[in-house]
Amino acid sequence: MSPRRIALALLLAACGPQSATTSDDAGTGTTATATATPTTGEPVTPAVCDGLDDVPIWTDTPECVDFPGQGPTGELELGIINNRSEVVFIRGFSSGAAGYLHLTGSPGGREVHAPFVCTQEPPACDDFIDPGTGGCLLNDKLSPPLRIEPGQRHRLTWEPLVVFPVIIPAACQADPTMDNPCTTSRVPTPGDYTLEITYAHADECTGECDCEPGPDGGCTLDRETSTLTGTPTRAQARYDGVCTVLDLVID
Repeated sequence: MSPRRIALALLLAACGPQSATTSDDAGTGTTATATATPTTGEPVTPAVCDGLDDVPIWTDTPECVDFPGQGPTGELELGIINNRSEVVFIRGFSSGAAGYLHLTGSPGGREVHAPFVCTQEPPACDDFIDPGTGGCLLNDKLSPPLRIEPGQRHRLTWEPLVVFPVIIPAACQADPTMDNPCTTSRVPTPGDYTLEITYAHADECTGECDCEPGPDGGCTLDRETSTLTGTPTRAQARYDGVCTVLDLVID
């Protein structure tokens, strides 16, 4: 077995403590902790996998075959734990993308992020390689608020994928005219990332703010009849690109 495979096997088997204190726009602190205990009702054990060096996700001299975006190859179980004595409401992205989870990081020295917001970024490289791939479609992709009851751990599943801008040479395009900026996607390599959600407090929801909670204490509101007000509060946790279970704790 190669040294890298041995290191990866050890990393998947071992987790160490990691906590991060975050703040909202008004400076209020919230604590986010990564954990490897996925079951509601069990104690939260702070843990995050660590130990591998960053691996570059882009070569210095990319070939044309490197520009098409990759698709996800795995899943991350994300637990949102509401440790408050009141309900909280997880905010979906307000425009340009579906989902609740934002990621940032700099593996190999390159700034990457998720999700891809097609109205605010260069077009996907795939659109230059094959103009028939579909372009930017946002209809019905915005995510409604999630309500989480006090003391509950609501589970979401995310397929890890990051995006970043590159310059695609004219020679790699279906209709070569000039070099163009575009956005490509990759599965995260082991590295140091920050995962973030934003939420609203119990008194920051107006309209129809009740729904029937599921077994994990969460439910989805109707985006057309509920509105979240106030300044978004952030909860963050460190993600290493390898772990498959991670918790964000709202205190």
